Amino acid sequence: MWTKSGDPACLAPYRWKNRILLIFAPSAEHSDYAKQVQALEGEFAGVVERDLLVAELLEDGDCRVGDCCIDPVSRALLRGNFGVEPGDFVVILIGKDGTEKLWSELPVPADELFSLIDSMPIRRREMEEGHVAAG
Repeated sequence: MWTKSGDPACLAPYRWKNRILLIFAPSAEHSDYAKQVQALEGEFAGVVERDLLVAELLEDGDCRVGDCCIDPVSRALLRGNFGVEPGDFVVILIGKDGTEKLWSELPVPADELFSLIDSMPIRRREMEEGHVAAG
């Protein structure tokens, strides 16, 4: 499941369509948050190819998944369901099947993230079928 207690409304529309990278941080100024954002900069093609959406879940600032805002209730639900404490930096990768694939308290380099995704059965099938994401 997306979380331990089910699909929050803000992520449910993406199940079976996208992988989600949840980035929890106190603020956009947090050093690990900045490193994670920098790790993904310039990797647009790889992100799109892997149907990856980035969800920014900042305690102090806007919260969004892709181009959609996440309301404070959903942000709190996600934080609670994944056991992310206030002030923590955490990166969580959720697969298309809704299961947690990675949980890290450190920024994850794009090549490591892509390698993990490319090792997943659904992604391997996509690559065999010549899948290219739309959009």
